Amino acid sequence: MRSRSGGSVAGVSPWSTAATTTAAPRGARLAVFVVAAAGVAVTLVAFALARTRETELQRAAFERRSRDLATTLQAGLAGPVEVLRSLPAFFEASEQEISRAQFGEFVRPALARHPSIAALEWFPLVRRDERATFEEATRRELPGFEIRDPAGGLMVRSPVRETHLALSFMEPPTPSVIGLDLGFEADGRARADRAGASGLLLVSPRTKLVEDPEGVHSVVLYAPVYRRGAPRATDAQRQAAWKGVAVALLRLKPLVESALHGAALEGVSLELVDESGPPDLRSLYTRPLPEPGALRFVHPLTLGDRRYGLRVAGDRNAEGPGAASIAVLLFGALLTALTTTAFGLRAWLARMRSHALAAEQLGSYVLEERIGEGGMGIVYRARHALMRRPTA
Repeated sequence: MRSRSGGSVAGVSPWSTAATTTAAPRGARLAVFVVAAAGVAVTLVAFALARTRETELQRAAFERRSRDLATTLQAGLAGPVEVLRSLPAFFEASEQEISRAQFGEFVRPALARHPSIAALEWFPLVRRDERATFEEATRRELPGFEIRDPAGGLMVRSPVRETHLALSFMEPPTPSVIGLDLGFEADGRARADRAGASGLLLVSPRTKLVEDPEGVHSVVLYAPVYRRGAPRATDAQRQAAWKGVAVALLRLKPLVESALHGAALEGVSLELVDESGPPDLRSLYTRPLPEPGALRFVHPLTLGDRRYGLRVAGDRNAEGPGAASIAVLLFGALLTALTTTAFGLRAWLARMRSHALAAEQLGSYVLEERIGEGGMGIVYRARHALMRRPTA
């Protein structure tokens, strides 16, 4: 027994008992720390997986959204194309030559339905030996008419060419350009010739019309017209039957905005590009965002013979973590807190039990009852832990 003078019972040191009683609480505290760290790690991993899944779902949803925009725009591009395709059918269906008045009556409703079409035009093919007769016949309705080229801001009489494509009908009319020969501009004439030889609807690269405001780009569509009933199975037959070319001047900004009117465009940037055009003329229309989007998709479109692409971008992180990932994070945090608390309570109980045992045990002796106290110390009835014998 330990006396007030610092002795010990049966020569047993009290410090061996103290070391034993502190080892268990330290292990319990370590277990609590491990449980807390594991819970945090598992929670973060689960949150990351849930966030990744949300990101994949957002990407898939945005891809569907962008594809819907592309489908809607492709339908919008088809409208002006169908209007232009109707002109060859209109010319070929008539047994007599179409008059300027008939042309206007036919196209004005289509222009009203499609404000993006700046003008519809008719360029008949006039051979060199037919030029004088053609100009004289046209002057009966348009005094002073002649086939002309632009030069120095003026319209002057065209030089003699093997064939002319002379602007005869135009809606809405612009009298100052009536008689314009497509031959003055090599690319335009070459495109019209290819349309006549191939029978295809051809489209120019990006251009700018005189009336186009800043930031608005236009393209020119060419549709060949053939003589009624003439064979056109081969290039040679088509060239022999070629009567002229119908032309549409198409402004792209009003076309795109009209086609996508009412579509969900919040947080979306758009760019319509001409994939088959020269690099400096590829951008046809843009709807930018202040910040570039993290999600980007390109969907193919067509206009006549040209390959377009609709580039759609949006920010997948604009709304932050979704409800699922937040729920995983909160559930993991709650589960970690409850588990850590339970282990902490268990450690505290173990520590209290250890303290209680330490208070009742000294070396190899278990204290059972205090049986006396005097000036030199305190006497306990005790029992040896191994030999089970009583002692004092």
